[in-house]
Amino acid sequence: MTFSVSEEIFNNGTMRCTCNKCPDICENEERSDALLVRIPAGRYGEPEDLKGAVVFLSSAAGDFIHGTILPVDGGWLGR
Repeated sequence: MTFSVSEEIFNNGTMRCTCNKCPDICENEERSDALLVRIPAGRYGEPEDLKGAVVFLSSAAGDFIHGTILPVDGGWLGR
């Protein structure tokens, strides 16, 4: 969906961000521990971790970026 809507959103000057969180994982301690050891950062993300990405995308430096996914995932996708 990111690519298909990016042109429409870009043309009207708005920015759309999507954040995903799975609270069920954190509530199941056994599953949570099993996933936590696989995150290179060694911890789950906090809302504060999104600050840099939000500032970047909201600034002039992010003006030419659209239709892409910027993972803020503690290295999960790079492992």
